[in-house]
Amino acid sequence: MFPDIVKRQCTYEGCGEEALKTSKERLCILHDKSESKDRDEFQRALHKKLSNQDYDFRGYCFAGKCSFHGFTFPKDADFREAQFRGDADFEEARFSGKATFKGATFSGRALFLGAKFSKEGKAEFRNTQFLGDALFSGAEFSGDTLFWQTRFSADAVFWHAKFSGQTLFLDAIFAEEQRADFRDAKFSEKVDFSGADFSGDALFWRAKFSGEALFHGTRFSEEGKADFQEARFSKNALFQGAKFSGDALFGGAAFSGVPDFESSRFFGEINFGTTDVGTLHLAESNIDTVDLTNAKWSRDFKNVYEKRAKDVETFRKAEEIYRKVKMSYHRTGDYNLGAMFYYREMECRRKQIRFRSLNIISKVFKSLGYDFIRLYCGYGEKPLRVIGFSLAAIVVCAVLFMKSGIYDEQGLRLIQYDISQTWLEILRDFWTCFYYSVITFTTVGYGDISPATGLARTIAMAEGFFGAFSIALFVLTFGRRMMR
Repeated sequence: MFPDIVKRQCTYEGCGEEALKTSKERLCILHDKSESKDRDEFQRALHKKLSNQDYDFRGYCFAGKCSFHGFTFPKDADFREAQFRGDADFEEARFSGKATFKGATFSGRALFLGAKFSKEGKAEFRNTQFLGDALFSGAEFSGDTLFWQTRFSADAVFWHAKFSGQTLFLDAIFAEEQRADFRDAKFSEKVDFSGADFSGDALFWRAKFSGEALFHGTRFSEEGKADFQEARFSKNALFQGAKFSGDALFGGAAFSGVPDFESSRFFGEINFGTTDVGTLHLAESNIDTVDLTNAKWSRDFKNVYEKRAKDVETFRKAEEIYRKVKMSYHRTGDYNLGAMFYYREMECRRKQIRFRSLNIISKVFKSLGYDFIRLYCGYGEKPLRVIGFSLAAIVVCAVLFMKSGIYDEQGLRLIQYDISQTWLEILRDFWTCFYYSVITFTTVGYGDISPATGLARTIAMAEGFFGAFSIALFVLTFGRRMMR
């Protein structure tokens, strides 16, 4: 008798139900995967389990529509590896304990509209497959929520859903030409979409992220758009290594923490709206290929890297960002903004000197060189500074010529300041010295005036050299501006 009893038991691990006589795998009515099994008998067996408050549904095969509409599960509900052949209706259901759907397959629609998951347990949909629409609009997840490696083959709708615990969509797959709809969703703790693949639209319009929002290596397809318009990020928004193949829309988004797009790739239109792009971490990204025509920048154009940089590496990253942004504006023809970012790029390069392992003499000369170019011509972007410094040099040299003395009219008259002179005589002599300073600075050299003392000759040599350098620098800077 003992062997006969064993044969009649369901072979599914842990199931003590009687196996169907027609089942080749010796499975019970609840686990049998046959399309022809008696659905009425299945419902009777299911209701018997529910009346006994037995919520172990592991490996069950629900043929046809399955309804738990408004049902309350007072303790853990285990649907691991369950198969739902038709629509699965969990609308307004209440899960007081853990709700486990790990490895389950929903062939029809999965209706979890308004469902509530208790904070006492977690909602686990790890490795679950949704072949039909997954509808979680208005659902409330009070505990941790796991959609790790879950596959959504149709629409995944979490509109107005609330996630109070940690939420993981790690490596989740959202099918092509379908939408992942998280509009107006609220995430109270950390939410992690790292490695997720959005092949259709990824809609996070007006979503609220109260904890960290992680999108490390997330892929957004060119067939859809990544819409984060008016989203609110209360803590760090980390998109490191994310790939935006389609449009990336962040218009109206608010970042209270650090928005980190380091190593991200943008291949479609990108719109940050009124967000200060200078606050975004963009190191090693391809921001140089992005159209930044409508991007908003803070007044001083300083990126957070430059503001907080403390070593060579962080200044190098800031320099790289500015160089790429400069290239982006040059590519779109906005050379004025490009010039501003070139200036910041050179500033970052200058600030790296004090951190480099150079001897003290090299550091001093390099620092002085950068300081001079920065002050004198704004790294070649401010030609008016060259004019201003040149005029100042001409006036100073004219005063020095008047003090040291010069010969006028082929050496017939010495022009030199004397306290006994009248104001009219002083002005006349200063004008002559100013004239001599101009022709010396411009290296014209008519020969009608000559220096009278060794000091005056030294001044004339220095001014001539400085004048030649300044004129060449002005031609270079002004020429660059005109060519643009």
